[in-house]
Amino acid sequence: DDYVISGIGVAKADAPAAELLSKAPVIYISGKPSNNSTGFVYTSLVGSAAAYNYDRQAMEVLGFTVTDNAAEADLIIGASSLDAQALEAVKNGTPYIGYGSTAIRSAAKLFENGQLVRQTVDGSAMDALAYVTYPTVTATNASYVAEGDDILYGYGAGYFETIPDGAQVLVQLDGSKDLLEGFLPSDGAHYEDFLNNSIQAISYQGAGVDGADLDVVLFANTLTNKTHQRDEYNFISNTAFASVVTETIVGPSVDHDDDKDDNQEIDEGDTPLDPTPGFTDVADNFWGKEAIDAVVEAGLMQGTSDTTFAPNATTTRAMLMTILARMDGVDTTGGATWYTKGMEWAVAEGVSDGTNPEGVITREQLVTMLYRSFGSPEVSEEALTFADAAQISDWAADAMKWAVENGILTGKGNNTLDPQGNATRAELAAVLVRATAE
Repeated sequence: DDYVISGIGVAKADAPAAELLSKAPVIYISGKPSNNSTGFVYTSLVGSAAAYNYDRQAMEVLGFTVTDNAAEADLIIGASSLDAQALEAVKNGTPYIGYGSTAIRSAAKLFENGQLVRQTVDGSAMDALAYVTYPTVTATNASYVAEGDDILYGYGAGYFETIPDGAQVLVQLDGSKDLLEGFLPSDGAHYEDFLNNSIQAISYQGAGVDGADLDVVLFANTLTNKTHQRDEYNFISNTAFASVVTETIVGPSVDHDDDKDDNQEIDEGDTPLDPTPGFTDVADNFWGKEAIDAVVEAGLMQGTSDTTFAPNATTTRAMLMTILARMDGVDTTGGATWYTKGMEWAVAEGVSDGTNPEGVITREQLVTMLYRSFGSPEVSEEALTFADAAQISDWAADAMKWAVENGILTGKGNNTLDPQGNATRAELAAVLVRATAE
């Protein structure tokens, strides 16, 4: 039979940014028991591996390929403890999403003692259905934000009491709203703490104990405990697809306030549909055009191709280290990787410790590295008044103050700085231009 397919090309559509996937993600589920040597070979698998089987069933429902070799996996997952294979892979940088009390007890050992602490309402508490907020938007939770899905079911009644420096809060209980449902003793030792904006999920990219290179997403409670309750499965699938992203392709979509690093108002009509001759994805009326032109002319940044800049794509720690090294007059050519020379300079100058160079850089990390490259100038004692100032990591506090006081960082909409949000290429260009303006 003959078929006719018609459609609108992405270049002409009002489409959001697209992520290019290198392959279908392969999953390793931690905690699979060994086969029994006597009797029924799968006795342990069937009779005493509930958490693993919940995860196995979830991956089957989602249609992912599962491997028994962690070295072949794109993502390690599980409600069980990290087994030997999984632990080695996670320490070497394989992305990992762990959830629930058992997994978090195991994951806590990836950090120094006391850096990751999970607490629970009470020993007899079971679960809760609650309203949540998403302080930091990443690939893991972006679909929930886009859909306005502000409800989370968590089996375990737990929360993170302490999180590592540099961790991003992905999901937080909304303390302004009542619980929808739950089996929680109201006289539990930590009942009020749980209700008071408790942290439900975090992400962390950076150094762990014993030289570990971590890229982890952690949920305080399980995501796969109930097959009939599958809304939380997408946290796992989103993270899985993010593990095989190779490139962000930015189309002519609307530039919302959260895509820019200043307080200017941009109307829905200010869409980059009128491109400059240099970059087809940077319009004359795009908020970051002048900054992009300036950094490209100065040789600090380049386009992602001869005709595109990808202003709304994320960038990496390696990119910033290389740019700052160039600004200091360092020849960054040569080396084992394109960023080797820049990273060596950054470590030698105390700008960065060189960990996780290919990790996506956050806004507070960007500002902190820039601040250190300027010699860590003194800042005032006045506290920042932005609505999300409390989300600034302790190690980034002075850098963020410096950036605000000097007009390098002016905030986003709704009086926020979004310190733990990922920095875009356009934001990086704007920050560099402002920092070197004088």
